Amino acid sequence: MAKVAREEKMKDLQKKLEDGVVAVFDSDMYKTYLATMAKFPNYSINNCVLIASQCPEASLVCGFNKWKKDFHRNVNRGEKGIMILAPISHKETVEKEVKDESGEVKKQSEEIDVTSFRPVYVFDISQTSGEPLPSLCESLDDSVDNYFELSQILEKVSPCPISYEPISGGAKGYYSPAKQMIVIEPTLGEMQTVKTLIHEIAHA
Repeated sequence: MAKVAREEKMKDLQKKLEDGVVAVFDSDMYKTYLATMAKFPNYSINNCVLIASQCPEASLVCGFNKWKKDFHRNVNRGEKGIMILAPISHKETVEKEVKDESGEVKKQSEEIDVTSFRPVYVFDISQTSGEPLPSLCESLDDSVDNYFELSQILEKVSPCPISYEPISGGAKGYYSPAKQMIVIEPTLGEMQTVKTLIHEIAHA
């Protein structure tokens, strides 16, 4: 009997979780959010490590001009950039040894593509000011039924540990590749905490 009651409770919690996110994904705001996120470049594993080591709380980063042109935001005065490596492709002429029809070895020039890297700087959204980016939802202060049990479920399905620590810059949460940890702002309301946990777990 106790097992059946527990299973029913788990189903109820799962339904609450599904209802909590379906309104987000089934909306025009979600489409706007995806279109905005698509403008952010994807970084290599090496650059993710560089970003995490210099600015663990970073959530959305891009270059000085991209912030201004695509998002109408300006980097705040005095902010220090996060150094990453940008690939540069160029062509080089090399000589290769080839055999002709008679079997004689000759040198032949060939143009190949070569990739090198140079340091560039990006900035996290917390280092900028300007027009707000579209978000999936406004701050949610409502309480959640069975919040403690729901939080435990999310912590169990999370691919890494979850820590509740103060976050500077206004971010509600972030995933730190360097620490292999999800960090959540502890002052959030119950509904906002659940939303943030779902988002960070999905992207960890």
